[in-house]
Amino acid sequence: MKSLFTVSSVLALLLCATTSHAASQDLQIAYTQLKNCKETVENPNAAYSELKCAAVGPYALRVQQAGAEYFGISLEQGAKKLISNFDAFPIARPAGQVIEWHSRAGEPVYMVLRIRYDEAGADKEVLTLSLVTSAGICPLAAVATSKNPQANQKVRDLIDGPFAKTLSCPTTIARY
Repeated sequence: MKSLFTVSSVLALLLCATTSHAASQDLQIAYTQLKNCKETVENPNAAYSELKCAAVGPYALRVQQAGAEYFGISLEQGAKKLISNFDAFPIARPAGQVIEWHSRAGEPVYMVLRIRYDEAGADKEVLTLSLVTSAGICPLAAVATSKNPQANQKVRDLIDGPFAKTLSCPTTIARY
């Protein structure tokens, strides 16, 4: 009887472990290389830039920048437009040339992007983890690259851990 209890306990633990890890395993990772995007603004003197990139799932991807004041990413499908929110990062601008997408069943769920921003006159660099919802693209976490030499792995751990079941935008951004 004792061995039956032990076997069933082990099976129950394995089932729980498999179920909790399954959420991250069904995510597919894809990358958008910004260098492969095409500029849509024809004027070389324009203070505004809009890049058209390869689709992310069913969405057309656009990256916009207006001088140092505005930077944004949008996913568009017909009349539906999901816009990133980098308001928590003053004068945000991309610091990397790659956007990492974590998708489930062809739909983007998380966006990972390295950005630079100004904080009290100091230039900061973070890896942002954003959630893609039906309402927009909102930041969940910012991982400081200066404090986290394994920032990419830290973000993946956040996706697998505390943010694995997050379905809506938080009121505050977690900072690491």
